[in-house]
Amino acid sequence: MEIRNNKGYGKLKTVIVCYPCNFKVKGKVQINYPLMYEQYNNFINLISGEGVKVQLLEPIYGENQVFTRDVGFVIGDILFISSMSNKERIEETKALEKYIKNHNLKVYRMENKIEGGDVIVYENYIFVGLSKRTSLEAIKELKEYINEYNMGYEIIEINFNKEKMLHLDCVFNILGKDQCIISDYLYDKDKIKKRIKTCYNIDKKTSEELGANIVALGDGRILTSNKTVFHILKKADFEVFYLDYSEILKAGGGFTCSTLYFYIE
Repeated sequence: MEIRNNKGYGKLKTVIVCYPCNFKVKGKVQINYPLMYEQYNNFINLISGEGVKVQLLEPIYGENQVFTRDVGFVIGDILFISSMSNKERIEETKALEKYIKNHNLKVYRMENKIEGGDVIVYENYIFVGLSKRTSLEAIKELKEYINEYNMGYEIIEINFNKEKMLHLDCVFNILGKDQCIISDYLYDKDKIKKRIKTCYNIDKKTSEELGANIVALGDGRILTSNKTVFHILKKADFEVFYLDYSEILKAGGGFTCSTLYFYIE
């Protein structure tokens, strides 16, 4: 099995997902489970229909396992396995470990706290969000690994409002070459604008609705669960797919959170 994420955009060929069999939201939030399964099935059917190979992890490690983005990230041809900050999610990396046992992959297991939702590759840059789930020590560890193996990436630390938003991919995402979506919750917009030519900005309300949490399928195709983002990108001549993902969004994660990009062509 091949994995690749050299520049953060291109045709999305393979993703790792986990069926939300054990999905729950704590507190008084009510989930309409038949609707949730329908929405998730629509999501998987759409990306499969657009040429994405979907690989499933075993759903045995908790209620948040649907959010596969956080358990790892691919840079170049190396799979980095996250060190999860949330005690309730530590076991989730075991499903990924179990999956890769039968595949000859280059793997690095992070020692310091970092989650995949805070790591975004673009060209020869790796943007890493400083969140409640990703530490400065982890960024230093990642830098040391990248430099030691001459991988040719520059790591850019990005600050955002971590009191309001959980991960970097909730406030920033790559749409394609020279194009990204950014949020008013970002404190370091200039660091991104300096490196990516066209940035589509969304306000705080749209950010809280996880409008930045899209899936870029390649060739200008974007999947979103947010109608505001749908219209912004449609106007910019993207081919935009809209799907309702409201039930899973109640847990604080969207389409990006539900996909671990394994191979981008």
